[in-house]
Amino acid sequence: MDFYNAIKPLLLGGTVIIASWRAAKHYAKNESKEMWFAIVIGALVYFFVNGPANTLQAFSGILNALLNWVKGIGG
Repeated sequence: MDFYNAIKPLLLGGTVIIASWRAAKHYAKNESKEMWFAIVIGALVYFFVNGPANTLQAFSGILNALLNWVKGIGG
C-alpha cells in the first residue's frame, strides 16, 4: 500500500489532466453530450483512485439512503 500511496498523486493528476483534455476537446467541437460523459467518467475514475477501499462503501451508503427515502414515502 505504500507504493500506491506514493504514486497516488501522479495517478490523480493524470486523471484530472486526461479528463480535462477530453472534455475540452469535446467542448471545442460543440459536443455537449460527449463532454459531460467525459467529465462524469473522469470524476468516477478520480473517486475510485482517491479511495478504492471507500468506493464500495460509498455506493452502499447511497443505496441505503435511497431505500430509506423510498420507505419514508410509504408512510
